[in-house]
Amino acid sequence: MLTVALVFALCQDSEREAAESKLRNMKISLDFKGADLDTVIECVRDMTGLNFFVSKKAREKGEIQITISVKEISVKSALALVLKPRG
Repeated sequence: MLTVALVFALCQDSEREAAESKLRNMKISLDFKGADLDTVIECVRDMTGLNFFVSKKAREKGEIQITISVKEISVKSALALVLKPRG
């Protein structure tokens, strides 16, 4: 399964709660056609200030091209749309 993870292990409770809240409540827009996964994840990082990483298992799947156009949806929903169809 292709996944992106947030590292909460070293965060204090308040930082973790803030990050989880941002995932659920912050709205973002994405508009990509044939972009690679790293480009999309970097854009989400820049918009949210959250640090994401793509798992090694996901990287083994080879290059993934992303085409998506969404407006004002939660970060969590945007990530789900980008990642779930790809495994």
